[in-house]
Amino acid sequence: MATRTQTLTVVIATYTRALSLKHCLHSLTHQSDRIFDVLIIDGGSTDETKHVVHTFRKKLTITFIVDTTPLLSHIRDMGWMQAKGDIVASIDDDVVVDSGWVAHIKKGFRDFRGVGGITGPTVVPEPLLIQRDVFFFHTTQHWFWKRVASLYFFLFMNGARFEIGNIYHSGAWSPGSNFPQSKLIKKPIAVDYLEACNFAVRKNVIRHIGGYDLGYTKTSEWCEVDLAFRIRKAGYTLLFDPSVSVEHHVSIGGVFDRRTFPLHRLTNFLRFYVKTYYPKSFIGWIQFGLYVLFISGYYVARMLKKARG
Repeated sequence: MATRTQTLTVVIATYTRALSLKHCLHSLTHQSDRIFDVLIIDGGSTDETKHVVHTFRKKLTITFIVDTTPLLSHIRDMGWMQAKGDIVASIDDDVVVDSGWVAHIKKGFRDFRGVGGITGPTVVPEPLLIQRDVFFFHTTQHWFWKRVASLYFFLFMNGARFEIGNIYHSGAWSPGSNFPQSKLIKKPIAVDYLEACNFAVRKNVIRHIGGYDLGYTKTSEWCEVDLAFRIRKAGYTLLFDPSVSVEHHVSIGGVFDRRTFPLHRLTNFLRFYVKTYYPKSFIGWIQFGLYVLFISGYYVARMLKKARG
């Protein structure tokens, strides 16, 4: 009996990043497996986004939706519900995917039983690491901050700063997949969560667990991790496959301005941690408390620096 061809929808949420979106869509035109469609959800872009999308309509099967709701959890939830494919593969508009990306996602779901979601290397080019707060301690060359970084890695990441797909007891997440060495792993491994900008899930699995939690506010950090944890709780495995590789050309344009409110980001983190993860030991609670104090202090310091100009 012939196996039914798996269909896949690539979901891209975008907002005023026409040039980044152009590079993203260009990479999708070079896929070795051409059986997929693209769903673009635009947050009301004010640049050339619509024109960019139009130029790719002859090369890609594209559905274009405009929704100005500022809640990313809402947009993520709309994405899987509007997707036509059996597999919903969400990427950011500033991602460039490898030519075998679609093929390897499908192969992973086909070859491994009980898999609910697949992710892979989401490598950030070294010059762009400075454009994300999370990489500050991985890139700083200042003698004082390097010492603080060593303490950070020890206390909150158990000294394992390059692990892949792990949420530590403190609540910190492992950024190993954002570095090139993650592509050297020999075979797929089970992980705690999926990278938000390289996030492939079976549509029927998302439906089974009830979709995204719309309680995550604004840019809804952690809503994807929340979904991944609920997929695991439902009995499915999450895989990190080194062949499902993308480059994340981190942009500070468009939607990035909406990520600058520390209170929203902290609220989303606390919602995930208390609702879904929470410490399982006394030591875990201590690590969690120290981590909350640490990141709160970081945000305060950053706001004070900004206020001083």
